[in-house]
Amino acid sequence: MKKDIKSMIQDKIDPRVLTVALVMAIIEFEILFFTKRLVNIAGQDAWMSIILGGIILLFTTYFLVTLALRFPRENFFQYLPTVWGKPLGILITLGYLVFWFVFSVLLLEEFSYATKTLFLRETPVLVPMLALLLAVIPIAAYGLISVIRSFQLLFPFLMVLLILAIILGLSKVELSKFLPLMENGPVPVLKGAIYFLGVPQGLIGIILFLTPFLSKPDKALLPAISGISIIICTVFFFMATSIGVLGVDYVKIAVWPGIDTLGSIQFPGFPVERYELWLTLPWLIGVFTTTTLMLYLISNGLIQVFNFDLKYRKIAAYLIAALLIAVTYVLPNYAYTLKFREYITILGLSFLHLIPWLTLIIALLRGKRGQYS
Repeated sequence: MKKDIKSMIQDKIDPRVLTVALVMAIIEFEILFFTKRLVNIAGQDAWMSIILGGIILLFTTYFLVTLALRFPRENFFQYLPTVWGKPLGILITLGYLVFWFVFSVLLLEEFSYATKTLFLRETPVLVPMLALLLAVIPIAAYGLISVIRSFQLLFPFLMVLLILAIILGLSKVELSKFLPLMENGPVPVLKGAIYFLGVPQGLIGIILFLTPFLSKPDKALLPAISGISIIICTVFFFMATSIGVLGVDYVKIAVWPGIDTLGSIQFPGFPVERYELWLTLPWLIGVFTTTTLMLYLISNGLIQVFNFDLKYRKIAAYLIAALLIAVTYVLPNYAYTLKFREYITILGLSFLHLIPWLTLIIALLRGKRGQYS
C-alpha cells in the first residue's frame, strides 16, 4: 500500500481541494436531518450546542491535520501499526472498517426509505439502492483521486442548492421560538455539543487519507478549517430554520424536520410549490458523495489489511456493495434504522475523536513520524 501511494506522487492535488472534499464527504442524510435528536437533547438551545460543538470540532480538525503531517506520505491505516504496534494497529483498522460498513448500511437504508417515501412509492427499494451503488462503484474502485474529482464536479451544485434552501427557511424564522434561553441550564447544551461531535462521519476519511495526495501537505490546515467551518455554518442554519419555523414541539415529533420546514413555507401568488424538494436535491448529492467515499475506504482498507493486490479493488467494491444491500434487509423497519443511527453517532465519538487524538499523543511520546515529515 505504501508503494501505491508513493507511485502516485506525480498525481497530486492542490491543498485547497481539501475544503471541497470535507464538505462533500460530511454532508449527507444525517447532517441535514439530525435536528430532531439534537432538539430532544438541548431544546430550543440546540443552536448553542452547535456553536460549542463546532469550536471543539475545529480543534479536532487542527489535531487531525497535525497527525497527518507527521506521516505525510502514508494514510491513517498505514501508520497505525507503526504507532500502536502491529496487532493493535490491525485491530483498530478492522474496527474502523466495521464502523464504516455499519454506517454505510444505515445510510443506504435511509436513502432507500426516503426515496420510496418522497419519489418512488411503487418502486421496490432495491432499485434505487442498486442504481446508487452501480454509479458509485466505478468511481470508488478507481481510487481516492477519482473520488475527489467527482466531489469537485458536484460541489457547486450542492452549495447553490443548500444556500437556496437556507434562504427559503430563514425567510420564515420567528425569533420568539428560541425563547427562553437556557431554560434547563447549561447541561443540555453541553450534552448536545457532545452529540454533535459524533455526526461528521467523513472527517477522518478525508483528512487522514487525502494528505498523501496533496502537493503541499503543510498547507492543509487552512483548507481543512475552512471546510469544517462551512459544515458548522450549514448545520447551524438548518437547525435555526427548523426551530424558528416549526418550533421545538413540532421538531421533536417530526421524522424529517428539514423537509417539513421547507414544506411549510408559502409565498402567496408565487407559482412555485413544494419547496421541500430543494432540500432533497443536496441530500441526494450528499448521499452519493459520502457513499462513494465510504465504499472506497472500506474496499481499500480490506485490501491493505489482507495485503491483496490493488487490481482486486474493483472486485472488493462490488462484493462490499452486494453485502451492504443484503444487510439492509436485516433491519426490520425504519424505526430501527433511526435507533441504530443514534448508536453510530455516539460510537463515532471514539472513532472520530478519541482514537486519532490518542494516536497523535502516542506518536509524540514514542517519537514516531513518517519518512518525509
